[in-house]
Amino acid sequence: MNDDSTHIFNIFRYQILPLEQSPQLSLFSDNISLEDLKKQKNNYFAEALGSLKKFEYSRSEIAHKVIYHSSDFSILKIGHQKILKITDKNFDQKPVDDWTPISVLINNKPEIQKIFIEKNTKVFANTNTVASFLERNLSHFLKKFHLGIFIEPMFGKEDFWEIINRYPKSLTRLTFNLVSPNLANISGALKLDLPKLNEETNTNKTKLELNSPKTSYLTIKPENEMIESLLDYSSEGGGEVTMKVKGIRKNITMSESVQETEIDEIELSISDIDKAIPILKEIVS
Repeated sequence: MNDDSTHIFNIFRYQILPLEQSPQLSLFSDNISLEDLKKQKNNYFAEALGSLKKFEYSRSEIAHKVIYHSSDFSILKIGHQKILKITDKNFDQKPVDDWTPISVLINNKPEIQKIFIEKNTKVFANTNTVASFLERNLSHFLKKFHLGIFIEPMFGKEDFWEIINRYPKSLTRLTFNLVSPNLANISGALKLDLPKLNEETNTNKTKLELNSPKTSYLTIKPENEMIESLLDYSSEGGGEVTMKVKGIRKNITMSESVQETEIDEIELSISDIDKAIPILKEIVS
C-alpha cells in the first residue's frame, strides 16, 4: 500500500500508424512519402500534445495543463469536474467544484512510446478510461496528418499464465486484438507477420480468436511458440488479450492487470522542474 508521499502509475504503450498505405500522401499543400510520414510520426504526436486545447470526455468536463513539453517527453495534469459538498461553520452544506488532477507522463522516444497514468480512483475510476479518451482525442488531431494512435496497457505475462493455470479445463475462447506494430523492439519475435499484413491490407488492428469445441476446452501451453510470441507482443502493449472461461459470465481481460510503478512525491514535484525532469525521464524509460 502506498502512502501520501508515493504515487502509483499504470503503464501503457502507444503506437502511431499511418491511416493509408499509399506511397505518396498529400499533407496540406505538400506531398509526403509514406516512409517520411513514418519517420516524422513522433514529431506530429508531440505537436498534438502541445496543441490540443481541450480533451472531449462524454461524462464530464475535462481540464488539463501541460506542465512540461518537449519533443520526447511531456508531463500533463488532467482532472475532471466533480461536485463536492462542504459544511460551513453554520453546518450548512454548500456545493463546490473539485478539479483534483492526476499526472500523466509521456515518453515519446520512437523506440519507447510509453504513457504512465497516475492511478487515483477518487479522480478516475480506472486508468483505462484516461487512456481511452487520450487515444480518442489525439487520434482526432493526428488524422489530419494521416495518422492514428493506439494505446494499449502493458501487463505481466505471469498474470496471463496464472489465469490459464487457475482454469486448466475451462478456457473456451482466447482472443488477441493486435495493433499493427511500429516498434521493432517489441515485435521482432512475432510469429505472425503483422507488419506485412498491415502493409498489404492496411489493417491497423488484427483479431485472432481461438475457440474450443462446444463440449471441450482450449489447451494453451508455454511451449506453443505462436502463443508465446503473441503473448510477448501483447504484454508489451501490442494489443489486448481476453479470455472466456466456463462458469464466468464476464470475459477476463488482461487490461485489468496493467503494470504498475511507484513514483515518490519528491520526484514528481514540479516546484523545481529542471531537477525533476532528468529523474522522471529515467523512470519512464
